[in-house]
Amino acid sequence: QADDVETAVAAAQACYEIGGGGQGAAGGLTESQRTELLEAVASAVEARLEEFALAESQDTGKPLGVATKMDIPRSVDNLRFFAHLLAGQKTDTVAMADGINYVLRRPLGVVALITPWNFPLHLLTWKLGPALAMGNSVVAKPSEMTPTTATLLAEVFTQLGAPDGIFNVIHGLGSEAGDALVQHEHVRAVSFTGGTQTGKVIAATAAPALKKVGLELGGKNPSLVFADCDFEATVTGTARAAFFNSGQVCLCGSRVLVESKIHEKFTSALVEQGKMLKTKLGPLISKNHRDKVKQYVDKAKQDGAKVECGGKIFGPEEGAFFEPTVLTGLGHDCASVQEEIFGPVVS
Repeated sequence: QADDVETAVAAAQACYEIGGGGQGAAGGLTESQRTELLEAVASAVEARLEEFALAESQDTGKPLGVATKMDIPRSVDNLRFFAHLLAGQKTDTVAMADGINYVLRRPLGVVALITPWNFPLHLLTWKLGPALAMGNSVVAKPSEMTPTTATLLAEVFTQLGAPDGIFNVIHGLGSEAGDALVQHEHVRAVSFTGGTQTGKVIAATAAPALKKVGLELGGKNPSLVFADCDFEATVTGTARAAFFNSGQVCLCGSRVLVESKIHEKFTSALVEQGKMLKTKLGPLISKNHRDKVKQYVDKAKQDGAKVECGGKIFGPEEGAFFEPTVLTGLGHDCASVQEEIFGPVVS
């Protein structure tokens, strides 16, 4: 895998150097040509929406309808948005009392994009769009669990006649391919979305070379519910925030703080929503991750939690389905309240 990384980065570096190595863009593309390329890629993905959606559904397990209506259209939107975002923004002039400040926006060079498995194409295009629009070349490493749509996207670039090396995809484990990519001397920036522990390793690895690093890591986001809310809309919105994509969302509302006077009523309504969603959610990404979610629920029960609904594995043994789960009665210092479970579990 280190050899694959070397090949990919060498191709990206060669593409970048065509543009003058800092004075111009990768592949020698002008701003308008980069806009045209991103627009063409967006249109090509849109034309193959069903193929991309099926691949995303098969890789992640998410319902095909979700991939068709959200994941792939949002990926197309990402590419089109960034195709036009930088128009006219290359240079700014700011007058000062005793001089003039110039702001120059130039590409960095080879950019590494390391993306997670929960929204594979959406989060890849979210990073890829601005990187290419700014004139960089890219080496992307998707999650080893969801490799397909990144590969299909690379095929699109090739079929459109994009400059060789402007967008490269490598596959492999984070500890091998990802680590080699972050360490490579020609990689000047790293954008990573994933677990906090991995993010710490990437930051420490990139720091000695002063590489630019963007990290989107774990969290434990609260939904705040007050007694004067639009009750039905709030219940529906809270349930969606907690359980969408089977809770495998970095910004999901995985803990809910409810004003005491409506706590019992709101809990009952949220439980009913959870029960109704059981048959509409896809599986978790893997059986190992399903078991990890179950361990969190078991630990919560040991900590004194009441399982208002869910809390169980269900479906075929070879699957990775877990019931939408609502926990109550936990203190704020409990693991299930403090740590990101990344499953359909809300406290």
